[in-house]
Amino acid sequence: MKTSKYSQMANEASIKRTREALAKNGIYVFLVDDKDKAKEKIMELIPSHSEVMTMTSVTLEDIGIPSLIKKSPEFISIRNKLMEEDIEEMEKRRL
Repeated sequence: MKTSKYSQMANEASIKRTREALAKNGIYVFLVDDKDKAKEKIMELIPSHSEVMTMTSVTLEDIGIPSLIKKSPEFISIRNKLMEEDIEEMEKRRL
């Protein structure tokens, strides 16, 4: 079976280049040791009682972020609002 370049961890030089390139575009990277630490960091970065829209992401699904946002009273899930049947079409577009 052939190994994909995406099945291996990136080396330090590649990570450094990627971080620098992203930072030039205003995107900052946080490196963590595992998915539990990733979940903690994400939750730390989202202000309490914010409106949050989770897009589809295998990574976010794997660490449980969409479910946490959906069920938590700490956040306002835009995805939940969009699924409400009684919401007006204009309100859906605004969200």
